[in-house]
Amino acid sequence: MTALLYFFALFSAATATIVSNVSSSYGPFVADIIVGQPLDGFVSYSIEFSSFPDFAGNVSNPNKFSNNLLNNLGYLIGTKPYIRVGGNTQDYAIYNPNLTFALNGTINATRSPDYPTTIEIGPSYFESYLTWPNVKFSHGFNMGGNHDDRQWATLLQTAEIACKTLGKERLYWWEYGNEPDLFATSSQGPVRPSSYNESDYVTEWLAATRAIKGVIAKFCPDMLGNDTYGYLAPSFAGVGNHLKAPLAWADGLDTDGTLHFRRNLTRCNAPGHFNEPYTHTI
Repeated sequence: MTALLYFFALFSAATATIVSNVSSSYGPFVADIIVGQPLDGFVSYSIEFSSFPDFAGNVSNPNKFSNNLLNNLGYLIGTKPYIRVGGNTQDYAIYNPNLTFALNGTINATRSPDYPTTIEIGPSYFESYLTWPNVKFSHGFNMGGNHDDRQWATLLQTAEIACKTLGKERLYWWEYGNEPDLFATSSQGPVRPSSYNESDYVTEWLAATRAIKGVIAKFCPDMLGNDTYGYLAPSFAGVGNHLKAPLAWADGLDTDGTLHFRRNLTRCNAPGHFNEPYTHTI
Protein backbone atom coordinates (compact mmCIF):
# COMPACT_ATOMS: atom_id res chain seq x y z
CA MET A 1 0.00 0.00 0.00
CA THR A 2 2.85 2.37 0.89
CA ALA A 3 4.50 1.79 -2.47
CA LEU A 4 1.21 2.41 -4.26
CA LEU A 5 0.67 5.70 -2.43
CA TYR A 6 4.21 6.78 -3.22
CA PHE A 7 3.76 5.96 -6.91
CA PHE A 8 0.50 7.89 -7.04
CA ALA A 9 1.98 10.87 -5.23
CA LEU A 10 5.08 10.95 -7.37
CA PHE A 11 3.13 11.23 -10.60
CA SER A 12 0.01 13.06 -9.53
CA ALA A 13 0.37 15.18 -6.41
CA ALA A 14 1.30 18.82 -6.10
CA THR A 15 4.52 19.73 -4.27
CA ALA A 16 4.46 17.96 -0.93
CA THR A 17 6.54 16.15 1.66
CA ILE A 18 5.40 12.59 2.26
CA VAL A 19 6.49 10.60 5.30
CA SER A 20 6.24 6.85 4.74
CA ASN A 21 7.23 3.68 6.48
CA VAL A 22 9.52 1.91 4.05
CA SER A 23 10.61 -1.70 4.47
CA SER A 24 13.98 -2.94 3.31
CA SER A 25 16.35 -5.79 3.94
CA TYR A 26 17.70 -3.72 6.83
CA GLY A 27 14.29 -3.45 8.50
CA PRO A 28 11.57 -0.78 8.51
CA PHE A 29 12.52 2.89 8.58
CA VAL A 30 10.84 6.25 8.07
CA ALA A 31 11.79 8.22 4.96
CA ASP A 32 10.97 11.80 4.02
CA ILE A 33 10.12 11.79 0.33
CA ILE A 34 10.11 15.14 -1.40
CA VAL A 35 7.75 15.04 -4.34
CA GLY A 36 8.05 17.85 -6.90
CA GLN A 37 5.13 19.22 -8.89
CA PRO A 38 5.23 17.88 -12.46
CA LEU A 39 5.17 20.13 -15.50
CA ASP A 40 1.92 21.91 -16.32
CA GLY A 41 -0.25 19.61 -18.37
CA PHE A 42 1.83 16.56 -17.40
CA VAL A 43 -1.42 14.58 -17.39
CA SER A 44 -3.32 15.58 -20.52
CA TYR A 45 -5.85 14.16 -22.90
CA SER A 46 -6.75 14.09 -26.58
CA ILE A 47 -10.44 14.25 -27.49
CA GLU A 48 -11.64 13.27 -30.94
CA PHE A 49 -12.71 16.41 -32.80
CA SER A 50 -16.20 15.09 -33.57
CA SER A 51 -16.81 14.18 -29.91
CA PHE A 52 -15.66 17.41 -28.30
CA PRO A 53 -19.12 19.07 -28.10
CA ASP A 54 -20.43 15.98 -26.30
CA PHE A 55 -17.60 15.99 -23.75
CA ALA A 56 -17.64 19.75 -23.16
CA GLY A 57 -21.20 20.88 -23.92
CA ASN A 58 -21.84 24.52 -24.77
CA VAL A 59 -22.36 27.80 -22.96
CA SER A 60 -26.06 27.09 -22.37
CA ASN A 61 -25.51 23.48 -21.29
CA PRO A 62 -21.91 22.91 -20.15
CA ASN A 63 -20.91 19.36 -19.34
CA LYS A 64 -20.41 19.77 -15.61
CA PHE A 65 -19.48 16.13 -15.13
CA SER A 66 -16.46 16.45 -17.44
CA ASN A 67 -15.41 19.69 -15.81
CA ASN A 68 -15.65 18.12 -12.37
CA LEU A 69 -13.33 15.31 -13.48
CA LEU A 70 -10.83 17.84 -14.80
CA ASN A 71 -11.09 19.84 -11.57
CA ASN A 72 -10.29 16.73 -9.53
CA LEU A 73 -7.25 15.98 -11.66
CA GLY A 74 -6.17 19.60 -11.42
CA TYR A 75 -6.40 19.40 -7.63
CA LEU A 76 -4.12 16.38 -7.62
CA ILE A 77 -1.48 17.53 -10.12
CA GLY A 78 -1.52 21.29 -9.58
CA THR A 79 -2.97 22.29 -12.97
CA LYS A 80 -5.96 21.05 -14.94
CA PRO A 81 -5.01 18.75 -17.83
CA TYR A 82 -4.35 20.24 -21.25
CA ILE A 83 -6.79 19.09 -23.92
CA ARG A 84 -5.96 18.35 -27.53
CA VAL A 85 -9.06 18.68 -29.74
CA GLY A 86 -8.24 16.81 -32.92
CA GLY A 87 -7.66 13.35 -34.32
CA ASN A 88 -8.92 11.76 -37.50
CA THR A 89 -12.14 13.74 -37.62
CA GLN A 90 -10.43 17.15 -37.60
CA ASP A 91 -9.51 16.38 -41.21
CA TYR A 92 -13.16 15.80 -42.11
CA ALA A 93 -14.54 18.93 -40.47
CA ILE A 94 -15.91 21.57 -42.88
CA TYR A 95 -17.18 24.87 -41.56
CA ASN A 96 -20.78 25.85 -42.33
CA PRO A 97 -21.56 29.33 -40.95
CA ASN A 98 -25.28 28.68 -41.33
CA LEU A 99 -25.35 25.50 -39.23
CA THR A 100 -27.52 26.19 -36.19
CA PHE A 101 -25.95 23.53 -33.95
CA ALA A 102 -22.38 22.53 -33.15
CA LEU A 103 -21.73 19.54 -35.40
CA ASN A 104 -23.51 17.52 -38.05
CA GLY A 105 -21.77 14.19 -38.60
CA THR A 106 -22.64 11.27 -40.86
CA ILE A 107 -21.19 7.82 -40.25
CA ASN A 108 -20.41 5.77 -43.31
CA ALA A 109 -19.80 2.27 -41.97
CA THR A 110 -17.86 1.29 -45.10
CA ARG A 111 -15.28 3.98 -44.25
CA SER A 112 -15.36 3.84 -40.44
CA PRO A 113 -17.93 2.54 -37.96
CA ASP A 114 -16.25 4.43 -35.11
CA TYR A 115 -16.76 8.07 -36.07
CA PRO A 116 -18.39 10.28 -38.72
CA THR A 117 -16.43 10.81 -41.92
CA THR A 118 -18.68 13.54 -43.32
CA ILE A 119 -18.73 16.48 -40.91
CA GLU A 120 -19.91 20.05 -40.84
CA ILE A 121 -19.35 22.31 -37.85
CA GLY A 122 -21.15 25.55 -37.09
CA PRO A 123 -20.26 28.65 -35.07
CA SER A 124 -21.57 27.12 -31.85
CA TYR A 125 -18.95 24.34 -32.07
CA PHE A 126 -16.46 26.78 -30.61
CA GLU A 127 -18.61 27.45 -27.54
CA SER A 128 -17.33 24.15 -26.21
CA TYR A 129 -13.96 25.80 -25.57
CA LEU A 130 -15.64 28.12 -23.06
CA THR A 131 -17.12 25.49 -20.74
CA TRP A 132 -13.99 24.31 -18.91
CA PRO A 133 -12.39 27.15 -16.93
CA ASN A 134 -8.60 27.17 -16.54
CA VAL A 135 -8.01 24.57 -19.25
CA LYS A 136 -5.59 25.08 -22.13
CA PHE A 137 -6.38 23.59 -25.53
CA SER A 138 -4.73 22.74 -28.82
CA HIS A 139 -7.12 23.13 -31.75
CA GLY A 140 -6.80 20.89 -34.80
CA PHE A 141 -7.27 22.48 -38.23
CA ASN A 142 -8.43 20.47 -41.24
CA MET A 143 -5.54 19.59 -43.57
CA GLY A 144 -6.91 16.41 -45.14
CA GLY A 145 -9.84 18.19 -46.76
CA ASN A 146 -11.99 15.10 -47.37
CA HIS A 147 -12.20 16.07 -51.09
CA ASP A 148 -14.36 19.08 -50.18
CA ASP A 149 -13.73 22.30 -52.09
CA ARG A 150 -14.59 24.32 -48.97
CA GLN A 151 -11.41 23.18 -47.24
CA TRP A 152 -9.41 26.40 -47.71
CA ALA A 153 -12.34 28.63 -46.76
CA THR A 154 -12.84 26.42 -43.70
CA LEU A 155 -9.23 26.92 -42.66
CA LEU A 156 -9.40 30.72 -42.85
CA GLN A 157 -12.83 30.98 -41.22
CA THR A 158 -12.08 28.63 -38.35
CA ALA A 159 -8.68 30.24 -37.70
CA GLU A 160 -10.47 33.52 -37.02
CA ILE A 161 -13.14 31.99 -34.79
CA ALA A 162 -10.69 29.75 -32.92
CA CYS A 163 -8.25 32.53 -32.11
CA LYS A 164 -11.05 34.86 -30.96
CA THR A 165 -12.58 32.13 -28.79
CA LEU A 166 -9.44 30.70 -27.25
CA GLY A 167 -7.37 33.83 -26.78
CA LYS A 168 -4.01 33.75 -25.06
CA GLU A 169 -5.50 32.35 -21.86
CA ARG A 170 -6.95 29.15 -23.33
CA LEU A 171 -4.59 28.34 -26.19
CA TYR A 172 -1.90 25.72 -25.77
CA TRP A 173 -0.72 25.33 -29.40
CA TRP A 174 -2.29 24.86 -32.82
CA GLU A 175 -2.23 21.70 -34.91
CA TYR A 176 -2.61 21.49 -38.68
CA GLY A 177 -3.55 18.04 -39.92
CA ASN A 178 -3.64 14.67 -38.23
CA GLU A 179 -1.50 11.73 -39.38
CA PRO A 180 -0.64 13.11 -42.84
CA ASP A 181 1.67 10.16 -43.34
CA LEU A 182 -1.55 8.19 -44.00
CA PHE A 183 -3.18 10.70 -46.37
CA ALA A 184 -2.25 8.67 -49.46
CA THR A 185 -3.00 5.24 -47.97
CA SER A 186 -5.80 5.73 -45.43
CA SER A 187 -8.19 2.83 -44.98
CA GLN A 188 -10.97 5.44 -44.60
CA GLY A 189 -10.19 6.62 -48.13
CA PRO A 190 -7.04 8.33 -49.45
CA VAL A 191 -7.14 12.12 -49.62
CA ARG A 192 -3.87 12.54 -51.50
CA PRO A 193 -2.44 10.80 -54.59
CA SER A 194 -0.01 7.90 -54.23
CA SER A 195 2.77 10.22 -55.42
CA TYR A 196 2.34 12.47 -52.35
CA ASN A 197 5.73 12.82 -50.67
CA GLU A 198 7.43 14.66 -47.81
CA SER A 199 8.26 17.67 -49.96
CA ASP A 200 4.60 18.00 -51.00
CA TYR A 201 3.53 17.77 -47.37
CA VAL A 202 6.01 20.41 -46.23
CA THR A 203 5.02 22.80 -49.04
CA GLU A 204 1.35 22.39 -48.16
CA TRP A 205 1.97 22.67 -44.42
CA LEU A 206 4.01 25.86 -44.69
CA ALA A 207 1.51 27.54 -47.03
CA ALA A 208 -1.41 26.82 -44.72
CA THR A 209 0.30 27.68 -41.43
CA ARG A 210 1.43 30.98 -42.95
CA ALA A 211 -2.18 31.63 -43.96
CA ILE A 212 -3.30 30.85 -40.40
CA LYS A 213 -0.69 33.29 -39.11
CA GLY A 214 -2.05 35.95 -41.45
CA VAL A 215 -5.54 35.48 -40.06
CA ILE A 216 -4.28 35.65 -36.48
CA ALA A 217 -2.26 38.77 -37.26
CA LYS A 218 -5.45 40.45 -38.48
CA PHE A 219 -7.90 39.33 -35.81
CA CYS A 220 -5.81 38.27 -32.79
CA PRO A 221 -2.41 40.02 -33.08
CA ASP A 222 -1.68 39.59 -29.38
CA MET A 223 -1.44 35.82 -29.97
CA LEU A 224 1.62 35.96 -32.22
CA GLY A 225 4.21 35.94 -29.46
CA ASN A 226 6.57 32.99 -29.07
CA ASP A 227 4.64 31.86 -26.00
CA THR A 228 1.30 31.71 -27.81
CA TYR A 229 2.00 31.02 -31.50
CA GLY A 230 3.21 27.57 -32.48
CA TYR A 231 2.21 24.13 -33.67
CA LEU A 232 2.23 20.48 -32.70
CA ALA A 233 3.87 18.67 -35.61
CA PRO A 234 4.47 16.56 -37.59
CA SER A 235 1.61 14.59 -35.98
CA PHE A 236 2.56 11.41 -37.85
CA ALA A 237 0.90 8.08 -37.10
CA GLY A 238 4.06 5.98 -37.12
CA VAL A 239 7.56 5.39 -38.42
CA GLY A 240 6.84 2.97 -41.26
CA ASN A 241 4.12 4.77 -43.19
CA HIS A 242 4.00 6.52 -46.56
CA LEU A 243 5.71 9.66 -45.24
CA LYS A 244 8.75 9.66 -42.96
CA ALA A 245 9.22 12.28 -40.26
CA PRO A 246 13.02 12.66 -40.69
CA LEU A 247 12.53 13.45 -44.39
CA ALA A 248 9.84 16.00 -43.56
CA TRP A 249 12.23 17.73 -41.17
CA ALA A 250 14.99 17.60 -43.78
CA ASP A 251 12.66 19.16 -46.36
CA GLY A 252 12.15 22.20 -44.12
CA LEU A 253 9.07 21.52 -42.02
CA ASP A 254 10.31 23.95 -39.37
CA THR A 255 11.55 26.61 -41.80
CA ASP A 256 9.48 29.24 -39.98
CA GLY A 257 10.55 28.09 -36.52
CA THR A 258 6.97 27.56 -35.35
CA LEU A 259 7.21 23.95 -34.13
CA HIS A 260 7.22 24.01 -30.36
CA PHE A 261 6.52 20.34 -29.68
CA ARG A 262 7.20 17.37 -31.90
CA ARG A 263 4.21 15.09 -31.42
CA ASN A 264 4.21 11.39 -32.28
CA LEU A 265 7.84 10.91 -33.16
CA THR A 266 7.33 7.18 -32.69
CA ARG A 267 3.73 6.24 -33.37
CA CYS A 268 0.21 6.93 -32.24
CA ASN A 269 -2.23 4.45 -30.78
CA ALA A 270 -5.67 4.53 -29.21
CA PRO A 271 -7.25 2.13 -26.70
CA GLY A 272 -9.10 -0.65 -28.46
CA HIS A 273 -8.31 0.69 -31.93
CA PHE A 274 -5.43 -1.59 -32.83
CA ASN A 275 -4.81 -5.21 -31.90
CA GLU A 276 -1.23 -4.63 -30.89
CA PRO A 277 0.66 -4.01 -27.64
CA TYR A 278 1.27 -0.51 -26.25
CA THR A 279 5.03 -0.90 -25.95
CA HIS A 280 6.86 2.09 -27.44
CA THR A 281 3.67 4.03 -28.17
CA ILE A 282 2.82 7.63 -27.40
